Amino acid sequence: MPDMEVRNFSMLLVSWNDKMHWNLSPEQIDQYSDSMEKGVLKKYQTNPDRPHTLYIQDRNQFYYETGIALGFTTEESEEFVRAFDKYRREEWAMSDCRDFANNKPCPRWTITMNFTVQPRPLVTTP
Repeated sequence: MPDMEVRNFSMLLVSWNDKMHWNLSPEQIDQYSDSMEKGVLKKYQTNPDRPHTLYIQDRNQFYYETGIALGFTTEESEEFVRAFDKYRREEWAMSDCRDFANNKPCPRWTITMNFTVQPRPLVTTP
């Protein structure tokens, strides 16, 4: 069973753009998405009938490779992995939170991503 399934990488980048405050334009997101679909993401596309669905067994490896593709250094990519792992754990902990005394869900609070590196501009070759 895959750890994660991504049906639309552009939408994943939109989500990350929001969480990470990258301020990428829609055009930049489309460029990164296209570039990655032609490169690093091909190894995750396992069903020819669903070429935009990625089956990811190891999220950390996926985030690391995505970081490299976004132009992050090795260290920045490792930090990207740690930031998302922490975010995922905090989000999971909140989703399981209940106010047992009043039998109500706990109030939601904002989880801040502690990762400030911006993707590097794509270098396109003619």
